[in-house]
Amino acid sequence: MNETTKKAPEVTLYGNVGADPETRNIPAKTVAKPVYDPVTDQVVTREFEKPSRTLRTFSLALNAKGAAGEPITRWIRCEDWRNLSEAVRKGDRLRLRGYFVTRTYEKDGEPKDVRAFVVKALHVERSKSGTESPAE
Repeated sequence: MNETTKKAPEVTLYGNVGADPETRNIPAKTVAKPVYDPVTDQVVTREFEKPSRTLRTFSLALNAKGAAGEPITRWIRCEDWRNLSEAVRKGDRLRLRGYFVTRTYEKDGEPKDVRAFVVKALHVERSKSGTESPAE
């Protein structure tokens, strides 16, 4: 996935988890990037190691009322790169702090945008299991 990240201001979201978080392990890899070398005054390609990481994803339901008073539910894709959502389960009410990113990739020759909320802090407001725990 080609990543074009647009970092927005930090925001706080309140909502309910739609399903238990899914965990993906992203393996380590070597990437080549062009960098400026001041000694040779040229742009050269250097290899960098990206360590393996764990990503936990889940959907958060945000509930609101429309102009006519009808209930509206908006689903937000959340990405937890810090493993804060280990104890989170379906139905838990959360307060999340973080920011939105947009990633662009190509599918069948068409550019596609995916918007996600990157979690920086998480607090379980109400748990289905009856426990509350902040994660910073």
